[in-house]
Amino acid sequence: MKIIISIFLIFSQVYCIQLDSADLISAKCQSKCYRNFELRYINDNLMKKKLKHNIGNECKEDFKCNSCILPCKETFEDENNCFLKMCNNVGEQGECYESCQFIYNSTLTKSGTCNNDKKIKHLIVNECSAACSSDGDCPDIQKCCTVGCSRICKKPKIKDSRLLPIPESISIQERKRKRSAVIRWVMKKLTPAHVNSNANIYVIQWRWGIQNDIEKMIPWQTITMKTKNYAIIKHVLLPGRYYVFRIAAVNEYGTSGFSNTSNIFKLSKEAKAPSEPLNVTSQVLGYNSYANEWSYKIQWLPPYSDLPIKEYHLSYWESDKNTADLLNSKYINIQSKRSIGVHVLDEEDENYGEINKKFLILPSYSTKTDINGLKNGRNYIVEIYSTAESSDGILKGDPSFIVITTKNESLSEDDKVVENHNNEVFTYNPYHKPINHKQVNFKAAITTPYFKFGSLHTSVSWENHKMCSPTKRTFNVKIYSKTCKSDVILTTTNDCALSFGELQFDCEYEIEVKENETGIHLFTNTFYTYSCIDTQGMNEETCQSYKKSGIMCLQVAPTIISCSWTEQTMRMPTETLIGYRINLSSRNSPSNLTILPPNQKNVIFKDLLLNTDYLLRIQAVTNQGLGDQFETIFRTSEDISKSEWKNIPSTLELPLESSFSKNLFCPLTIIITTVFGIISFF
Repeated sequence: MKIIISIFLIFSQVYCIQLDSADLISAKCQSKCYRNFELRYINDNLMKKKLKHNIGNECKEDFKCNSCILPCKETFEDENNCFLKMCNNVGEQGECYESCQFIYNSTLTKSGTCNNDKKIKHLIVNECSAACSSDGDCPDIQKCCTVGCSRICKKPKIKDSRLLPIPESISIQERKRKRSAVIRWVMKKLTPAHVNSNANIYVIQWRWGIQNDIEKMIPWQTITMKTKNYAIIKHVLLPGRYYVFRIAAVNEYGTSGFSNTSNIFKLSKEAKAPSEPLNVTSQVLGYNSYANEWSYKIQWLPPYSDLPIKEYHLSYWESDKNTADLLNSKYINIQSKRSIGVHVLDEEDENYGEINKKFLILPSYSTKTDINGLKNGRNYIVEIYSTAESSDGILKGDPSFIVITTKNESLSEDDKVVENHNNEVFTYNPYHKPINHKQVNFKAAITTPYFKFGSLHTSVSWENHKMCSPTKRTFNVKIYSKTCKSDVILTTTNDCALSFGELQFDCEYEIEVKENETGIHLFTNTFYTYSCIDTQGMNEETCQSYKKSGIMCLQVAPTIISCSWTEQTMRMPTETLIGYRINLSSRNSPSNLTILPPNQKNVIFKDLLLNTDYLLRIQAVTNQGLGDQFETIFRTSEDISKSEWKNIPSTLELPLESSFSKNLFCPLTIIITTVFGIISFF
């Protein structure tokens, strides 16, 4: 047992598909191209000055250098795959072919030699396993070494004077221009060859979190690559977040590894609470003639926020006309002052004649919801605000208000959404098919199902139930399908609201809620999901793509695409999902590769080219290698009038310069239980 635990500790440090290793190989490849470029102009003093100033820009303008550097943006399983994907339409195919071969060889073999560690050999002498197959499977500078009958990742012995030394003494200084900083580091023991080269590349990575605790920060992300021994980080640093950095110096021969982690850095400017949700509007959805009630759709745009949005709180209540008009005028006045930069002090919450107030708690990616039960000829006030989580606690954002005045008359016969069958009374919601009104003792607020992370999600709220008192209670929730084959969802919550996913298109579901301690049944409600084509925001093209590949891509801005996918089924019972390999490519820009953790089935691509076709390939990474690959094609368009901002979790926007991380982030997180499964398998 002691041997197994020791092996577990070794493997838990090394086993994963290494994004940081890929970034270092990319930098090594780029350095090789830069070095060849400057050697061509070694006797041209004017060109040498230009290269010293900005070798990257000069390379882009040179056919040979540009053709050389293009394959450096991706890793490939073999050279032929690289040739076919990258070198067909380049100016200098010979340069491109050479880089393909260089990348492949660099993936197989890193600098240094495996040292003979007798202690590790003693630990695993009775265990044969394979935590890696090549050096590219190992993090940063570690090599895949043979120890006994096993292959593990180890830090090698490196005695190569051609390599750059490891950067030291990292310092971060905030600039006068807020939200920017200068990162500097010291390079000691540089040789004349190092000093005289413009092809040295520095890979800069960071971790960040909203708490002053490195252990709770996100995994390392490459944010940029530079050819100078300093970097100005602009526009991506945000108030209220804590950052640490590390740096690796890379040349055409490889790297000696990453520096020690810097001290924690935080901008002096404190994070503000989110602004009010923008452009809040209402739209009539339908009229229930049985109950004389209206349904409305409420839509908004996300607020400005220094921190990720945690959730939205929406409430609505009946009010008299005078109060509604007063609140509306007051809100317009506040908005006018804010628009010209006048600071408006927060006021104590006022009671604006809140009659039958109802509440909804919505997930952070929501930009719309439906409200029901609005009576004929009444005035209603709708309030919505967001919250954000900070190191000082939850920050409540500014609220937005709108006033809805319902009509006295019903819709025309053609527009009614009430259905009668066999003299039974049915009531209808936009996300419901007709259900028997007599069988429903309590009607929970269920939001319209939305597509996210490869499946349909929704949320349910029973805030208005009498058991949602100030007394804290625990509720047992059961969700199951009556018409589709799907897993039963069993969960508990201390809130009177719940968000859940893994729903299927065109299915009937029931949700049951009981109080945990007493077993009292609160309610059972039925809800339905539409077919893919009938689900709001979907179209025939995206639905066909989803049916074929399991990938759904939606355009949310001219240069932003959000893609989700279904969870991949393991081919063997012994397989464990480790993550997803994401590859985005187009003819007009370099390919980008990243690895996402297994619990993330959604990615946002930013800074894409307009009117361009992109190929997205997604492949499961398991403890036994790479799984099946699925792919889809999408096209960016300037006209996104039919697109909707939906299904987008709060993520950090990074205008990256690194080849493997541009537009993509979230490196693979090592999961200890997964690693233990790997050891058990081998």
